[in-house]
Amino acid sequence: MLEHQKNIILALRSEQSLITKEVIKSIKWLKENEICDLENWLKDFLPGIYEANLKYLFKDIPT
Repeated sequence: MLEHQKNIILALRSEQSLITKEVIKSIKWLKENEICDLENWLKDFLPGIYEANLKYLFKDIPT
């Protein structure tokens, strides 16, 4: 499921609002360890979008 979500997010990389919606869905669906992996992946592959729009989504997720 994580790899599938990564592929969707990459396909949406030019639409920041859609990426945010997809990350919210991903957080609901994925297991805790996968959420952590997703956050790290977003930091590496989409750092500007992560810092600007996504960072706050992960602040209450236990690591």
